[in-house]
Amino acid sequence: MTWITTFIICYTYKEIVTFFLLQYNLPTVSEENCYFITTQLAEAFTVHISISIFVANQLTLLLFIYSLLLFFAPGMYQHEISSAVSIVKISFFTWFTLSALFYLFLIPISWSFFLNSIEDNISVFFEARLIEYSKFFIGVYYTLNCGGVLMVLALYLVYFDGSQIIYYRKARKVLFFVSFFLAAVITPPDVFSQIVVAIVFLLIMEIYTASVIFQCLRQPVHTD
Repeated sequence: MTWITTFIICYTYKEIVTFFLLQYNLPTVSEENCYFITTQLAEAFTVHISISIFVANQLTLLLFIYSLLLFFAPGMYQHEISSAVSIVKISFFTWFTLSALFYLFLIPISWSFFLNSIEDNISVFFEARLIEYSKFFIGVYYTLNCGGVLMVLALYLVYFDGSQIIYYRKARKVLFFVSFFLAAVITPPDVFSQIVVAIVFLLIMEIYTASVIFQCLRQPVHTD
């Protein structure tokens, strides 16, 4: 019921929601290129439906997981509840952080980079199709967030302490290759998405490793 209500509200204000998601975060793009075209009669309707579903999914995800946790909590031990709550907190923090990074930085930077790469002495006029850009936006968003959350949860659930840092340093090149390989597998067939997701994977691993080293340095040294 919550999802249906959210979907109806989003579709009622479909022009505002579509503008806010697909065009509002493009301040560095010149106004002459900052518009979209449609080449089929039902394209605009399809985009409004997909954007409404996208927003409804995001807003109801938190409520769904919270309800799911409350449903299973009576049959769980206290340590299991604590672990589940920690996993949910880490997942949503990672999801919101990556969403903000994607919306506020990656999308504007990508527009500026690719538009500035068009040489002035070549007669090229750029017109973005609304439906293609919306698919690109939603696809990269889900790929980046899902991949980032899975990477963080994998590092959280795998036991990793300071004594294993030396093994991580030896396997660093392999992990870098694996990150780019996974990014190439799970992302759409374009270089930009693959590079962005791979860089996010690498940053997550490096930040996690730095936090482990910092915690080891803060621990007191025991002497006999």
